[in-house]
Amino acid sequence: MKKSFEITKSQIDTLCSGVVSNKEVLVEWFPEAFAKELEVGKWYKVNRTDCFEHKGEQAAIVLFKGYGIETYGFSHRGNWTGAYGGVDTFTNPMYEYTEATSEEVEEALVKQVILRGYTQENTISLSSPSNNFDGFCFDSHDNSLYSARKGNGGKILFRDGKWAEIKKEDLVVGNWYKHTNGHVVNYQGKSSGYGWLWKGGWYNNEGWSFNSDSKNWKPASSKEVIDLLDIECKERGYGVRDFKCLAIGCINNTQNLEAVTTIHSVWTRYGKVFDQGKWAEKIETISKKDAEKQLGKIIV
Repeated sequence: MKKSFEITKSQIDTLCSGVVSNKEVLVEWFPEAFAKELEVGKWYKVNRTDCFEHKGEQAAIVLFKGYGIETYGFSHRGNWTGAYGGVDTFTNPMYEYTEATSEEVEEALVKQVILRGYTQENTISLSSPSNNFDGFCFDSHDNSLYSARKGNGGKILFRDGKWAEIKKEDLVVGNWYKHTNGHVVNYQGKSSGYGWLWKGGWYNNEGWSFNSDSKNWKPASSKEVIDLLDIECKERGYGVRDFKCLAIGCINNTQNLEAVTTIHSVWTRYGKVFDQGKWAEKIETISKKDAEKQLGKIIV
């Protein structure tokens, strides 16, 4: 990028005096003129923490397309963006621009791969040298990230700012899914389902975002669901004879049943308390002392 610099009469006199090294004073006066030119097509780290309002931020890692040209990469918060900078991109004298290593770029890209949920089964490769999915390799020559170690081919997950597509998988009614924000829900069709909100709390109703952002719903593991059911059961505090057992013909007056939790039902030692999204109704109970007060006599 061509740039002009102004020089004063006093500075000219200093240069002509021969007392100091011309290059040394020029570097001192115009450091930008001696700065290394950035190379189009390479990745750079942009550090702006010298600016007070940006203290604590991490360096952005973005591709250099040219001075004052919008580009793509990872923002100062580490998020992927396809629109970094603008007319002043890579021209701010308060920012520090250093070339990123291939390892740094690969690490940032791999984190994004994990966040997006790419797998061997769901990835539509941008090009497919092979179907390997056993590691990662960033090739700086073609600006691509492969799903295999160097020399092993692999699917192309990223190339020149474009990410591979993920196959849209239809949700199955009755299966448990976990949203990227933390919801864990059993899909019941359209926007219906039951399960846990990301911040906790059981919710059984419509309004889940299955249709609007299906790509963010991934199958929940059996362990995740069973752990949450066990926690929910304890929080509801089912005891002996204080609930209406959900099993047909169940008389919850025994302690000899086996406590079993599956992804669709929960049995305590006293009966069935959860079945296909429904929790057993609690029965209000009172202590013997309170009952005697209400009856006005001693219970023997």
